[in-house]
Amino acid sequence: MDFDTYLRPREKLVQHGPSALNDAELLQLILGPGSSSSSGAIVARRVEVLIKDGPLGYDSLVQTDGIGDAKACRVLALVELAGRLGSL
Repeated sequence: MDFDTYLRPREKLVQHGPSALNDAELLQLILGPGSSSSSGAIVARRVEVLIKDGPLGYDSLVQTDGIGDAKACRVLALVELAGRLGSL
């Protein structure tokens, strides 16, 4: 991969807007850095799969490498808020 042309999610959002990011990149921005064993991008992809496979719960999130209590609560709050707001 050419790192000169690669944009991390935050830089990509700033340059191209939020619609340019895929779901995993959006999750990566919300979740922040990963853990010592998994990068933020990998953790975000794992969470994306959990969300899409549903139903999503606290227990399934905290059993995912790189997700602890705080990140699990963030994801659950995000999913709940998205459901409440629907399509803007």
